[in-house]
Amino acid sequence: MFETDDIERECKRLREHGTEALIEPVEVDAALGRRIISFWRSPNGLVFEVMQILEARNGCKSLYSESQSQDTGLRGKR
Repeated sequence: MFETDDIERECKRLREHGTEALIEPVEVDAALGRRIISFWRSPNGLVFEVMQILEARNGCKSLYSESQSQDTGLRGKR
């Protein structure tokens, strides 16, 4: 899972690199907050999620606000 502060920008960048959208960005509202999620398959077959947190709840924090990746705008969760 990767987090971004601008999912539209990241989706455009992923498409430009030949990544296939499995699930287009969709807004969801759950106990941990509102977010936009999408699922992708890389040219090498890796499936991953890209997410933008719109509103965090119940102690859930954004990784993106803590430390930003200079080169891609994405933060990964391990």
